[in-house]
Amino acid sequence: MSTHSIVQAALTNEWLKQQGVVSLHESWIAYHYPDGAE
Repeated sequence: MSTHSIVQAALTNEWLKQQGVVSLHESWIAYHYPDGAE
């Protein structure tokens, strides 16, 4: 989102997930590995 450390500290992945923001990494894994196997 930003290269500013204060923004990175405030907007953690856990907080973003709680707010309902979709993880591109998790979406990519789910798309390419629908059975959960990597």
